Amino acid sequence: MMLWIGDNHHPEFRDAWTWASQSGQCEHRKSIDAAVEQPVERSTPRIVIARPDRQPLPAAAFNALQQQYPLASYATLLGSLCEGEQRTGTPWPHCQHIYWHRWSFQLVAWSGLNPQASTSAPATSGCIGIVSRSRWIGWGVVDSLRHANIPCVAVAPQQLAVAGPYSDLLWDDSVIATLDDWQAQAAAVAAHAGTARHHWLVSSPRVETWHALQAAGFESLHSKPLDLDSILASLNRRTATA
Repeated sequence: MMLWIGDNHHPEFRDAWTWASQSGQCEHRKSIDAAVEQPVERSTPRIVIARPDRQPLPAAAFNALQQQYPLASYATLLGSLCEGEQRTGTPWPHCQHIYWHRWSFQLVAWSGLNPQASTSAPATSGCIGIVSRSRWIGWGVVDSLRHANIPCVAVAPQQLAVAGPYSDLLWDDSVIATLDDWQAQAAAVAAHAGTARHHWLVSSPRVETWHALQAAGFESLHSKPLDLDSILASLNRRTATA
């Protein structure tokens, strides 16, 4: 059971909310005050507060929430406008902080609503390609995956025909920073990569670009610094999707 407090229509939170609501184990309240005044009937071990920006929320309201749900674990789901809070002071330091672009791994694992979201090494049917402008950019990912006994190779876009077939292609943002970048590569990828699944590795993801890449066929987003467990989960097809 999870209680979602706050915005559930914001573009950065939409996928996470769709997943949570479809689980059948999630209640929603528009605000902390509403969560206190209209408590959920069932036991609530997990409470997530969606925060699209750094607008401060009264400490008194959060204290009242903790009194209403004293046994719950708390997390805040942070929008891109919350970036930089570590320099200005992070509210509620005892909460788990999850950025919107990491929800499908961190929120799922924290919530307990998806017991199948484990991170064991996948059994791959082909080579995994880490596509970057320079092979040295992707070498850290290659090294980590090889330590997990996963066959992989670092390639530049024009070298995609060197190895294969590819089961998955992990595209670094040195190559795919915008939808235009992807469209410029799409024909070559279709010719050489076959039915490979696509993943985006990016430093500062923006929801508009991500939704466009999703529509173009990308399956998962991994924000840097990269989390090996989340990459293994997506390669193993054990990530949450909306």
